[in-house]
Amino acid sequence: PNPATARRSFTPSRVPHYRDMASSFLFGRTTTNWRRLVQTSSRVAVVVAGGAAWCDDERSRWREVHGDAYDGIAVDAAALRPEHQTAEAFRRVLRTSTAEWTAQRRRGVWLTIPRALAHLIPVACDEAFEFHTAAADRLVLTRWLPDDEPNPLPPNASHQVGVGCVVVDATGRHVVLVRERWGVYRGWKVPTGLVEPRETIEAAALRECEEETGLRAEFDRVVAIRHSHRAPFGKSDLFFLCVLKAGGATPGAQAALPALRPQAAELADARWAPFAEFVDTNRHGAAWQAMYDLCRDDDSDGDDDTATVALGGRRPGRQSATGIHHRTFDDRRPEHGAAAKKPRPPPTVVFFGGPPT
Repeated sequence: PNPATARRSFTPSRVPHYRDMASSFLFGRTTTNWRRLVQTSSRVAVVVAGGAAWCDDERSRWREVHGDAYDGIAVDAAALRPEHQTAEAFRRVLRTSTAEWTAQRRRGVWLTIPRALAHLIPVACDEAFEFHTAAADRLVLTRWLPDDEPNPLPPNASHQVGVGCVVVDATGRHVVLVRERWGVYRGWKVPTGLVEPRETIEAAALRECEEETGLRAEFDRVVAIRHSHRAPFGKSDLFFLCVLKAGGATPGAQAALPALRPQAAELADARWAPFAEFVDTNRHGAAWQAMYDLCRDDDSDGDDDTATVALGGRRPGRQSATGIHHRTFDDRRPEHGAAAKKPRPPPTVVFFGGPPT
């Protein structure tokens, strides 16, 4: 476009018009990422390179504003100019900025407020922002700008993700069991824990094993995935049961099994136990029993007293059965009577290879 014409005819409402013309002129109409500064007037400069977008007036309020691939805007209150970090100044900034973003046909706004500026949260709520995600040091709020479109912004995470560790010795006959110091269940169980942000399932299982028992194990495989719906705060739960190899002694040499160092802050005790004994005495419910049965080595001698955990990534007795299967279990117990007033879907176990016997 002619720069002189652009300067004479510019208004904030025409920002999308200039943006589209410049994008088409430089890269063709199918291009969505801007890779250079496009100056359409002496007053406005729009940048979408790695997601940044601002205008001269905007920069007087925010040090940094980011666009996304969905024509949204992400701003952090920590990027406010110091003079705009009082409640009343922030209210003016929000009203002015949202009016400009609406005129630019922006859609969703993601606003991060750090703990140090928590006094701005009531202002954001007054300006139609809604809570989305809370962390120890910040709160993320959202606002959907178009009045003529339903709000498709993704909700907060719907699931928590956990791991369980069937930690076995070199023979596969012994597993590590722990007893929690806190919580509802105080019986013997395998080490478990939650996956941390940006952590893989394998890394989480190895970390939990070392934290709770002091063992540095080797990851073998994921046995099954349980999908249940009793997690805190109305969330669902994805739980990955994994087999880990800790090495160790020959059968019967209990004293030579790797030493355990229970995590004192969380565990009351930890021990090695025969796998068969644990499976036979486990009373966690049908879904748990099915997952533990999936650990069995079907090529063992068939004696339940000497049952072993299959190692090497495959269950030898089921090599001919492939695919992904699932089974739903009704694990409701009498102590869940109060929860029965609000029915939840029963847990589902997803497993690999042939179905459990």
